[in-house]
Amino acid sequence: MKIQGFLTLFVLLLFVLNTQQEVTEVDVNTFSNYEEVEIVEFNLELNIDFETKSLSGTVVLDMFPLVDNLKLVVLDAWDLDISSISFGSLAHDIDVQEFDTWVQNFCNKDCYQGSSIEIDVSSLWKDNKPIPEHQTFQLYINYGKSDLDERYGYTFVDAKYTKGKKHPIFYTQNEPIYMRSWIPFQDTPMTSTSWTAKITAPSDLKVFMTGIQKKYTDNQDGTATTTYESEDHLIPGYYIGLVIGDFEVLKISEKVYLVAEKENLEDGENLLKNVDSMIQYTEEYLNQKYYWNTFTVIIMPDNYPFEGAAHPGLTFISPTLLTQGDYGRDTILHMIASSYFGNVVGPANWSNYWIAQGFATFLRRKIQPQIFGTTYPDMDRMDGNFTMFSQMLDMDDGLQDTFASLHPNTKGINPDDALSMVPYEKGYQFLCHIEEIIGENEMQKFLQKYLKEQALNEVDYEHFKSFLEEYVEDKLPSKVEDIANIDWETWILTPGLPPKSIFPDFTSEEFDTVYSLSNKFIQFSGTSLPSNYDQVEDWHQIQKYAFVDSLLFNINQVDRRMCFQFDNLYDFKNDNDKELQSRWFEFTAILKYTYNDNETFLKEFVSSTGRAKYVYPVYQSLMTAGKHSVAKQLLEENKDWYHVYTYTLLDEVVNGVSVKGQGKKFEKKQRQKINTDL
Repeated sequence: MKIQGFLTLFVLLLFVLNTQQEVTEVDVNTFSNYEEVEIVEFNLELNIDFETKSLSGTVVLDMFPLVDNLKLVVLDAWDLDISSISFGSLAHDIDVQEFDTWVQNFCNKDCYQGSSIEIDVSSLWKDNKPIPEHQTFQLYINYGKSDLDERYGYTFVDAKYTKGKKHPIFYTQNEPIYMRSWIPFQDTPMTSTSWTAKITAPSDLKVFMTGIQKKYTDNQDGTATTTYESEDHLIPGYYIGLVIGDFEVLKISEKVYLVAEKENLEDGENLLKNVDSMIQYTEEYLNQKYYWNTFTVIIMPDNYPFEGAAHPGLTFISPTLLTQGDYGRDTILHMIASSYFGNVVGPANWSNYWIAQGFATFLRRKIQPQIFGTTYPDMDRMDGNFTMFSQMLDMDDGLQDTFASLHPNTKGINPDDALSMVPYEKGYQFLCHIEEIIGENEMQKFLQKYLKEQALNEVDYEHFKSFLEEYVEDKLPSKVEDIANIDWETWILTPGLPPKSIFPDFTSEEFDTVYSLSNKFIQFSGTSLPSNYDQVEDWHQIQKYAFVDSLLFNINQVDRRMCFQFDNLYDFKNDNDKELQSRWFEFTAILKYTYNDNETFLKEFVSSTGRAKYVYPVYQSLMTAGKHSVAKQLLEENKDWYHVYTYTLLDEVVNGVSVKGQGKKFEKKQRQKINTDL
């Protein structure tokens, strides 16, 4: 631990004691005994070896017992190579001593949440007395990681797969439970810490990490060590991100920075052109200044499997956003919203994920009119509701699936399995329902108070319910009965669509235009063109997505002749928007459409796009259409390039390989199952 004096330690420990009392639910997706002992700070020294694609280092954990006579410390560790564990005391100045009383559990075929380390600390205190409550001590853990098959939380990208083609890239992905695959830790939202990290990597590469860079040391041996420290605010470990590569930094404004390979700088700058306005409008709505030191956006390599990740002050984004216009900028707006609802007030566990994403979606749509125009939220929420409903239908148990609720059962599984658009859209609709009861102005005031008073807390739905009821009783006594009548059981715990459908209120003239044109094409069945066929070129990208989706949902009324017509008119296969291409190739693969070199474009698409959401449905459609050999060949050709997350999902689809410890549904906009008897 850094020598910061007992005052700093005292403040940290008070924070731990206070936050422990806020939540009643237990996190079922951690092996750690965080309710008995908590990490309050850690010091990481980590070497990143690009030659061997391995990690090695030491982490020192400052442990704070929450019970008297602590006997065991259990940490999450996903197949890490632990070489030694040592013990030391802060208060009694005992020398660090290595001990053998620990057991490492390794993964097996049913290992969906990684594994653990069990450390017996019952006989290590002074005079052979067990560790008393609130007596901080340290664990020194030396470890490494070299198993490329188990690196869910990080990846190495070979130089040939980067934009510059000269230098490799390393990056992490902690959310939801993958920090344990590169740092032994209490990998739960309920553990918030401060930290120091010394990252050693090749000196010709730059290191970027959550927190504040404090020092850079050239080691004169081809490596350099970059030191980062956390900001003043404690955060859970899954919000710590790390990226290493040949990046350049562009200052957009006083707080906004862009980090990218130089080939992406220009497009990245264009993507961020409205960011200051986004932050300003968000600050005004919440009456709260941006919480973190900077808003730094890193454009990730092409194999990055997700849309993005909002770490405090450090946002990862997919390069697919660069060519999506307002749709891509709207994702940036969501990351800003997540900087508040998510980073500042977050979920207590993965069954309460809507506490972050439902709120962030609600906030984003409050800001959209000032950035994209007054009609954009109408299109966005219709698209979101459509996607959520489609995903619900495609779940194992359909609308009755536990993942179709705002409180999914994640016990015994990887919580990635539960992550879909449900916490975003159903959570958003629940907040709309509350707003409908108390009024728009009061909803804004409520969110301001909620954010201010719950800052840096992890919240479950019961705690949120109590906070809402107390607020209404104090500020809006005339609404107490209405709030008491909210059916929390059905809204939160019951799978399926909301008990009070908000959807009838979702209307959009722009989407009406889309569906009207789509229906005309289907009505004419390729024999003639609708008179307004050329209006598509003036549409928002989100309208084009909806157009292809509407064709996909009416697949039994569409044939290859019509597909040829669409292709000649709109050339979606050659669009630089990966979202549009993905939907087009999903649609055409089912129809076995190969004209105009469509299959060649499809192959180029899945070989240059690593985002799981985009390539998954294309492979799925190839398999549905009986093109097994094409799908298998493409997967084999791209095996070394895809992130392990993406590859594992695709391997399940193409080869029927069951997923080990990987989520099946995260960030996949799966459509309703389709009768493909063509």
